[in-house]
Amino acid sequence: MFLSKIPVMSLLTPTGPPGPLKVFTRIPALWWQGACVLLVALLLRTVLLEIKPPHFDEGINGWFLDQMWRQGFYRYDPSNYHGPLYLYLLMLAELLMGRGLLTLRLVAVLFSAGIVAVVLLHCRWFGRAAIWAGLVLALSPAMVFYGRYAIHESLFIFCQALFLYGYIRWDLEGGRAAVVCMTIGVAGSIATKETFFIFLGTWFIAVALVHLLQRFLPAPNASIPQPREPVPRAFVLGCVAAGVAAVLLLFSGFLANPAGVRDMVMAFAPWLATGTGDASGHEKPFWYWLQLLARYEWPLLATLLALPALLLHESRWSWRLGATGFGLVLAYSLIPYKTPWLIIGMLMPLSFAFGFLMELALARLKAPWRLAPVVLGCVLLSVSLYTSLRLNFRDYASFSEPYVYVQTSPDVNRLMANLDSLIEVFPARRNLSVLVVTPDPWPLPWLLGRFPGLSYGSAESVRDLTADVVISDAKGQAQVEAALRALYYRQPLKVRDATDTGWAYYKLDTFIAMNSGDTELIAPPAPQASP
Repeated sequence: MFLSKIPVMSLLTPTGPPGPLKVFTRIPALWWQGACVLLVALLLRTVLLEIKPPHFDEGINGWFLDQMWRQGFYRYDPSNYHGPLYLYLLMLAELLMGRGLLTLRLVAVLFSAGIVAVVLLHCRWFGRAAIWAGLVLALSPAMVFYGRYAIHESLFIFCQALFLYGYIRWDLEGGRAAVVCMTIGVAGSIATKETFFIFLGTWFIAVALVHLLQRFLPAPNASIPQPREPVPRAFVLGCVAAGVAAVLLLFSGFLANPAGVRDMVMAFAPWLATGTGDASGHEKPFWYWLQLLARYEWPLLATLLALPALLLHESRWSWRLGATGFGLVLAYSLIPYKTPWLIIGMLMPLSFAFGFLMELALARLKAPWRLAPVVLGCVLLSVSLYTSLRLNFRDYASFSEPYVYVQTSPDVNRLMANLDSLIEVFPARRNLSVLVVTPDPWPLPWLLGRFPGLSYGSAESVRDLTADVVISDAKGQAQVEAALRALYYRQPLKVRDATDTGWAYYKLDTFIAMNSGDTELIAPPAPQASP
């Protein structure tokens, strides 16, 4: 009986036709569909969340978090290219849930799902176009893959989505909620990443471009006139003041580091040097984003190719969002510095364009051809779902995948499992000594940071090694093994995709019960006879 009430065939009826925008507040089917989409988004982002070893940047964020607990605040560094907001949210999560990878990632997971939720809220004006958009983001391999990482991107895009929601609500309905959403969106973006100006600049250029196009093309229909809720000027000014104060407090470490406010402005110089230079090691060709879309994001690649068709849609909001999506792809393509997780900043406006194109096709086609766009959309989304499942639950550490970038090797999970299993049996050995002699150890400083006996050195300087665990890269193998003064198990350890396979040495006296097929026993070198 329940299933019979679900309006499956209503997919063939456009709810957001190319005409005056309506306010869809009394269509239960839309909200049920939105709830199902959000549930799918949550499941894809939370199931087996710890299966993937910590990423390079996750290790750095975790290490920053450890420093914050020692200092009591985040000391903003303009060369870090990231604002303080995300780290304070991580601090709150750790206060509530304790230290660990699950806690570190859960904040990003919630904001990644929150992006889908905010997009679905646009059902109020865009009807089922917003459902299509939410479904694209819920299944997107990039949104899911990087939504399961403890990095700044999900929070950053959530703030942008909240700003868009507030902007559209202000334009169509007014009201205090719209002002609050815009304020939180802008302040949150500024306090998360220095690249906030790329999105905001692209958005306002798109708005201006649509305004210009209306002089030469048939004007898109405005929304059905709705009574706008007036907002006192004092409330607007109060929100702006609160947003500015929040940004200043965050960057100044809640007044513990006033120089952070100055550094907030100075951060643009090192970012421009890195973002437009050619010495970062992350330079990619102009066509990089199109290559990623072609490999992973078929619905959004099809959307990008079909964007000119949006000129047939009679809503200026479809024009604005389509132009924003195209503008972001162009802007990020022109910047040489490219890391794959930046792609999620382009996907949100393109997902709206996908939804508008679907509704446009449904409105313009007659039966039985109306079924064609639904079938095509479902096929494209099915490819996204398959790719997301494969990438996130099977190939999450496959170095042949472009999305798997500066990713930690599963060998690190094995290292931590060896340590955890020892401590589970002998809790007192949490104080064991761990020596790291590899010059590029991330994310090990955070993973091993809970061991008080952790220390660092160089392979050239080691002498008389008796530490319980020694971690070395391939170049330091000869020096480390020459300095051993006890029997050790030796096990291969590749830290990241860009590093050669090194070694983890486990002292036999400490790990006497260790048994693994790829370990071998290494004896200390024989003492040389005196002449």
